[in-house]
Amino acid sequence: MKKLFAFALGVLLAGAAHADWVPRIQSGKYMTTFSGAIGSWSDSGTYSEDRFANGPLSALAGEMRAVPTTLQYRINSILQQEATAKGFTFLGGTLRGDLTMQVLPQSNGTVLLRLSGLSYDGYTRYTGSKYGITLECTNHASLANIVITAQYGTVDGSMPTDKIGLTANTSSSTDCDSNLSWILPILGDILLNVGEGYADRYVVDKIKETFTQVNSRLLFGRDENFVARLNRLFPINTKIGQYINNNLWQINNSHMTLQLGRGANLGPVYGTGEPHNYQLTGDFINLTISAPGLWLNGRLHEEVDVFWEWKCSVREPSRVCPQP
Repeated sequence: MKKLFAFALGVLLAGAAHADWVPRIQSGKYMTTFSGAIGSWSDSGTYSEDRFANGPLSALAGEMRAVPTTLQYRINSILQQEATAKGFTFLGGTLRGDLTMQVLPQSNGTVLLRLSGLSYDGYTRYTGSKYGITLECTNHASLANIVITAQYGTVDGSMPTDKIGLTANTSSSTDCDSNLSWILPILGDILLNVGEGYADRYVVDKIKETFTQVNSRLLFGRDENFVARLNRLFPINTKIGQYINNNLWQINNSHMTLQLGRGANLGPVYGTGEPHNYQLTGDFINLTISAPGLWLNGRLHEEVDVFWEWKCSVREPSRVCPQP
């Protein structure tokens, strides 16, 4: 009886000790902060917009939020098709990290595009027979330090497929109900030719398609819309914005680095104590343009005021426990 009472008390205390917290937005704003130095003069400024105004900054933030989701969807689609073709069941994959995108003009007139900062975890399951042995295996493949490079031509903006590369540090673990996991290809082999470190032709085509769609959301368009995209961070009524309009040739031949964030982290907090941070902040875009005699920086930032709502368990919504 004492043991039963102790067990029940332990369960009650465990429930009472548990508490998750979910941020609820009270107010917020999007802000662009820009600065630059060109020759002997400099300029800087800040522009803000109410988070719920559905204005141009809100639209830009929404496009940036969609970038990692689009990339993850594309990679998952590739692996879904390839795993199915090999008799596997693709269980899903998650893309982690913040994207850094570099545009580097080359001496031969082309432009090198480089994406980095991402890692990927994917899972597949195999159920069947090999060599007369029935297997049920789950494979976890990790692709760390993913780097994607591509070359753009300066004339038509096209991307030659033979100038696209994808490298990553791959690792894999397979859990089987037998000791024959070695006979299964790892998930990384589906995405990469591990021996060469570069994507195969099918993946190259998919990467090209992904680049085309994702790049259209970003600032790096080498067409008539390029200025309009930059003016979303550097307003046309500023000295910097006017310089960009009048000197596109120099901007086109500059090194550009774009760091993409996810804005303020509005995810739940798992733990026992109510968080004491009531203002959440984060970047969506941090763009730097540099060339001899030229330096520009534009940043799209989010600031959100929140209160914290208690949840017994975010992961287990049906769970019942008293609020601490």
